[in-house]
Amino acid sequence: MPDLKLKLAAIELKLAAGLEEIRAELNHKGNKGSRVEEELRTFLREHLPKNYSCGQGEIIDSTGANSKQIDVIITNQYHPFNYSGAIPGLYLIEGIAAVGEVKSILDRKELESAISNALALRSLNIDPGVGTTRSIASGDARFFESPPYFVFAFESSISIDLVDEILVEATEKHGRTVDAVFILNRGHSIDFGDGNGSIIFQLGDGSRVPGWLTRPDSKILIEFLGWLHACMPLFDRKSPVLPPYLFGKLAPLQPGAPPIAPIPPKKKI
Repeated sequence: MPDLKLKLAAIELKLAAGLEEIRAELNHKGNKGSRVEEELRTFLREHLPKNYSCGQGEIIDSTGANSKQIDVIITNQYHPFNYSGAIPGLYLIEGIAAVGEVKSILDRKELESAISNALALRSLNIDPGVGTTRSIASGDARFFESPPYFVFAFESSISIDLVDEILVEATEKHGRTVDAVFILNRGHSIDFGDGNGSIIFQLGDGSRVPGWLTRPDSKILIEFLGWLHACMPLFDRKSPVLPPYLFGKLAPLQPGAPPIAPIPPKKKI
């Protein structure tokens, strides 16, 4: 039987080789960043369910508030628009499944910038829509309130321990910021929330680890995909996303309200 872990390990080597190729071809920092971002978006398009899309751009809510520019925006089946991955688009927060930033080299400044950008996203308001249903563990409620936010780095100039220190300090100061950091061939840091979500870390005595856990690991894509699929919120939305942005919030019919009368046909002259 084919081994999925072996396949992902091979893709991981390919991504690392792709970074080396980009580094050899390009010297300009901005161009290099764009190329590595597209490398990850391409990987995600090939490894997400077909009802998800992956692009880049800015996210807004129906009050007009907006996020910063975001490298990776994963949309669910309810998002009203589809964009080419190479062109930044304008996205509506209710149609977002997850977002992320891509770093060719992660340093302290880049990580702190990602934390600041995550806080901007957290300020956006999500209208859940009339009649929306969801079934969640207590630890996953945060992903319905604001989408999962990750940082994916191809390399890092800071240690995995310092990454953990910065993330814990930011959480203590601001509350929820980014939700996970993955560094290719190095390790990952994941915020397990209250420890009772879809993805957990359990100790030998059966107790679950809440909050941040940082671990060195050379096979990051396995953990990254597993985390992403577990954290993207699943729900059944009954009302469309776009109308509140154009016409304001629509009021539902009250129980017992009379049905709306149909428009009579025009009389022939």
